[in-house]
Amino acid sequence: MYHYFRNKEEILASAFEERWTGFLAVIEAIATREGTSQDRLRSVAALILNAFRRRPDWVKVLVLEIQRSSRFAAPEQIRAVGRLFDLVARIVRAGQEAGELRKDVDPRVACFMFVGALDLVITSMVLGLTNIQGGGEQERRYHDMAADSVVDVFLRGMEQREA
Repeated sequence: MYHYFRNKEEILASAFEERWTGFLAVIEAIATREGTSQDRLRSVAALILNAFRRRPDWVKVLVLEIQRSSRFAAPEQIRAVGRLFDLVARIVRAGQEAGELRKDVDPRVACFMFVGALDLVITSMVLGLTNIQGGGEQERRYHDMAADSVVDVFLRGMEQREA
């Protein structure tokens, strides 16, 4: 390994760049496709949360080794993460223009809230705080429920609704 990389930081940077580029391509496809903002936000949430089910080792490295360290402060990594925020803000802005979402909320602030909520949910999964393990149908249902919940709370809040 060290024949190709000088240190652990280079290995992690390379892994981040390789995986993140593919991830952003999928997010961009979601952001630019037809459909409601709710449908597109649901697709983003499902992609992110189901990534842990499909590739738990990669998500653990991203959350524990890359994202929460000073290694993540490199300008190219900041730009790469900024691209995620740009794409989610594009979905929010399109929803505002279509009359689906409130226009009095800044799309960038809204996207930070949405991505932040997903980040905390995925971190809870990595840390084993969800008590859903072992894979299979139960884990898939949990990830789908979590994606639906994040989108619903993001769009409608926690306020009790009339029956």
